[in-house]
This record gives sequence, C-alpha cells and structure tokens, in this order.
Amino acid sequence: MTTTTWTTCLDSFADHLEHQRQALAAGTPELITPFVPSGDLGALPVGLLARAKALQAQAESLTAAISEARTRTQAALADLHRPSEPARPSFIDSRA
Repeated sequence: MTTTTWTTCLDSFADHLEHQRQALAAGTPELITPFVPSGDLGALPVGLLARAKALQAQAESLTAAISEARTRTQAALADLHRPSEPARPSFIDSRA
C-alpha cells in the first residue's frame, strides 16, 4: 500500500489512543476497544517508522495505565467485601 494509506492508518491509531485515554480518565473503561488496522497495509514505509514507534510507545503506556487502573479497581472491590474490623460477639441478656 501507499504512504498515504499508512499515514491515514497512523492518524486513526493516534485518534483511537486519544479516545482510549479519555475513556480511562472519565472512568468508562467499557468504551476502551482494541484498534484493528486494515489487513492490507503492506510494509511500513521507512519514513513513517519514527511515528509508528512513538504511537507504539503511547499504546504501551496506555496499556500500563489501564492495567494499573484495573488493579486498583480490583483492590477496591476486594476491600468492599472485607470488614475493616473483625466482628465482635455481642451478648444480650434476655433475662428480665
């Protein structure tokens, strides 16, 4: 394919990453979806290699942020099920 096609693909990937960052920041991870490029792109033109690597680094950083957010959410959910103090037995004298 052409450099124009690759440029369009990289532009779309950059936009997709921005939407994912916004979804993560807004607390709507269900809106985070994988980016699926066209299967007929061919070889990446050398002139676009630096941009592609920069986008890959951004994607890896975002993946790490999503993983950290998931870990924090799982920990928060686990804390919801765990009482802060152990339950204390209480006895009620039912004798009048």
